[in-house]
Amino acid sequence: MKTPRQIKAITSQLEVLDELKEHLECLIADVNTATSRGTSWIDDSDSHSFEEMNQYLTNETSRCLRRCRNPMNFDLHSNSAEHSDEAKITVLNTNNCSSRDDNSDDSYEILFNKLDSKHSKEIEDLKLKSLEQDKLIKSTLKQLKEKDSKVKYELQEASKFMSSLQSQLSELVVKNNEQINEVFSITETLRDLPQEVADQKERLDSFLRAEDAEDKFDEVMKQQRDTQRKMNRKYACLSKLVKDSETELTHLQTFISSDTMTDIKQRLTDQETYLKRMERKYKEIDEKNRNRYEDMDAQIQANNELASSLHGHFKSLQSKVSKEISDTKLLIDSLETRNSEITEQLSNYKSHNQELNEVKTKMISLESENLKLSKDVAALLKRSLRDAWPACRMQIDNSDKLSFKKGTILTCFNSCLLNIGNCYNRNTGIFKAPCKGLYLCSLMLESDNRMATQFIIYERKGGNEAVKGSTHTNSHQSIACIVTVLELNQADEVYIKSLNDIERIKFNRFSYFLCVLLQQM
Repeated sequence: MKTPRQIKAITSQLEVLDELKEHLECLIADVNTATSRGTSWIDDSDSHSFEEMNQYLTNETSRCLRRCRNPMNFDLHSNSAEHSDEAKITVLNTNNCSSRDDNSDDSYEILFNKLDSKHSKEIEDLKLKSLEQDKLIKSTLKQLKEKDSKVKYELQEASKFMSSLQSQLSELVVKNNEQINEVFSITETLRDLPQEVADQKERLDSFLRAEDAEDKFDEVMKQQRDTQRKMNRKYACLSKLVKDSETELTHLQTFISSDTMTDIKQRLTDQETYLKRMERKYKEIDEKNRNRYEDMDAQIQANNELASSLHGHFKSLQSKVSKEISDTKLLIDSLETRNSEITEQLSNYKSHNQELNEVKTKMISLESENLKLSKDVAALLKRSLRDAWPACRMQIDNSDKLSFKKGTILTCFNSCLLNIGNCYNRNTGIFKAPCKGLYLCSLMLESDNRMATQFIIYERKGGNEAVKGSTHTNSHQSIACIVTVLELNQADEVYIKSLNDIERIKFNRFSYFLCVLLQQM
């Protein structure tokens, strides 16, 4: 016979199992929803970005783990989806513009100052970019460390959840064993029922032998049948309860041991692999940026050395020209002195008519001497021009829109700021080297309209054409500048060509082409 207390205990256990089943069904439904959304994002049927989907799956995983750790105290209708803001990194591109000076037509020193200021500004910009890159890398590493700590925390939470789940499973097994023991006790009780029925039959036989006990027999039989029906019903209910409990425990154990743990471990492994890959990627980016900065510093140092050498050559050339000018002035002063003397002598000769023939003779001799001196002056001027190093600087003053065919030589440099030795022909656009040596060539083009162009510096030696540099302009007010050193033989040619057909481009009036002899060989 089952007592009411035992029935109440079994009923309470059944209610707990039903409530646990309802919570687990809701949890499985949420997990299936998150999994379907992730699968749809992989199949490109979801329009969310990677950051949004990754944050959503992370939040759902954390929420499901918290629900698994304490499923009985979690609200079935709660939904705490967290949304993270997207990190926007704006890379600022700066255009380096060289300063201009309209009064630098006859001096090289301003050109060197411009190059020096431009390189210093580029160095400052590179330092600023390097600081920005370092800050970006540090912030990225900080985010990666935070994500790593978060993943470790989730792993700890998952291990705690698994331990709590195993403890709950062991408790359920203990309760199931208790219920099985109770069923066995009920079965033993049912096994004793036939003996009780036999005893009751003996009593009924004794009652039958007594005629005065018929009414009592009928009542006892009725009670016996009622008792037997109740026992059969209770036995059926308990058997069904045991089977349902065993089935539920089997499903729960299968779910915990296979799918859930496999999915959690797989996701954690993928997350750790992704973090390692991102860390390697940022290390590679940092190494590339460091190498690039070192190359640019070396190039800037080389340009500074070249500029200093050009400045020294210019100073030496300037001193030579100054010396020639001073010598010429001294010669002119001596000629003026002689002319004054001749004038004085002529006045004396006029006062002495008797000495007119002698004066004429002296005049002829003085004229011949003056002619000789004039020839000496012309030879001196010619020698000074010959000793001056050839150089040219041509500029574009025409602000109209120009058109060029592919492969044609540019003849648009119509303003001659400097052309020592007449080595540059404005009609053909070709600079011809007067002697063998090292030449500095520079090309600067600034576009005032939005034209994507490319121009090439060519060198022609003995009919063979070679590319020595190129420039690009690709936006409004963009500047393309190149400086190079060429080794030219006598009569070698340097000129500029357009790489493609260009229609109606407008150059700034400060665009120029420059070619200077650095050292004669």
